[in-house]
Amino acid sequence: ILIGFAANIVFLYMLLFRIKKEVQMTIANELSAAKKELTKQGIVQPLIDETMQDAATAGAVINCPQSCMSAIFEVKKSIAQITPAPATTVIAPNTAVSSGSEAREFIIQFGAGKTLSKDWEDIPGLNAYIDSTNYRKIKSVQFEASMRIPTANGQMYGRLFNKTDGHPVWFSEVSTESVTSALKQSQNITLDSGNKLYQVQLKTSLSFESILDSSRVKIVLE
Repeated sequence: ILIGFAANIVFLYMLLFRIKKEVQMTIANELSAAKKELTKQGIVQPLIDETMQDAATAGAVINCPQSCMSAIFEVKKSIAQITPAPATTVIAPNTAVSSGSEAREFIIQFGAGKTLSKDWEDIPGLNAYIDSTNYRKIKSVQFEASMRIPTANGQMYGRLFNKTDGHPVWFSEVSTESVTSALKQSQNITLDSGNKLYQVQLKTSLSFESILDSSRVKIVLE
């Protein structure tokens, strides 16, 4: 019995040692791949070294597969925190945009509001200056709005208005009859040259409450 017990202990020890080696190799591969990717994306070396060191420290104290998975998760989380975001850039109203940015898509948020008016009306706070000269080689510009009419009475409309020059932004109009929030996208629109103040306007066909849950302008570069 003692011999069998001892053999089982030896077997378990060897199994644990093997698992630990596999764990360490897995983490080493994760770190190596992550470091190459971060270097390729232009992350500065000191930041890479700091993240890699934290991950290596976590891996050094691994004693079981569960700990391995936790450590690998932490490594991935640390890498995700310093990895550059996708090419879509969200811009708050009245924020200047660098023309040297590598992003190919810009989102300028306007916000939410509501109306009961049967005529076009400005929605307070839903305006922003957009300088078209900050964007080189514009491929497309669209106005997007999530809108709804809770009572299902009539139709709701939204559009952009150029307050600087005093005219609607042609082809920016969108509409819906939905009782739930529906994202509507305008045709391709043209931003007037220079820095202009753009205002979101709403109206409804039957004067029932119409709600704008969100609105934005999406600029895509070539």
